[in-house]
Amino acid sequence: MKIIVSIFLFMSTMSAFSQKSIPDKSSGLPTIEMNYGESRDWRGRKFRDIIPSAEIYRIIVLNQVSVGLKNEMLTQSDYRDLISHLLVSDDEVSGGGLRATERSGPTLIISTKNGQIYYLEIISEMFGGISALTIKGPGNVARFELEGYKVKSPQK
Repeated sequence: MKIIVSIFLFMSTMSAFSQKSIPDKSSGLPTIEMNYGESRDWRGRKFRDIIPSAEIYRIIVLNQVSVGLKNEMLTQSDYRDLISHLLVSDDEVSGGGLRATERSGPTLIISTKNGQIYYLEIISEMFGGISALTIKGPGNVARFELEGYKVKSPQK
């Protein structure tokens, strides 16, 4: 019984520390987190369950690339509309990465008020619009299907 309790305490401690960086006293830098996008996932959860709107501190576009639309690039309001759509959607996480007919699109970072960072990638069809969004967080990966989602900004 004592061994089981010790193992439980060790696992609880490791889980707590995997969410935040622990400073390396010799360099003064935080520990490098290596668990983003590992095997566990958020299946069955909604976007707002993973990243509640009240917790969002910043949204940063890291890489702006074409998503197969007429005007090629998304605007600031397009990104805002997409995140707003995900926050109110009742769609749940689906599994899987890129499909044969898809390509990687723009990448974003969402940081929360408590310091958590999420990496988002917009996925688009080779010859079409946005088809999905993936989120990577500490030890988790999620894919949200966006088939039928329409970008609202005028397309030239």
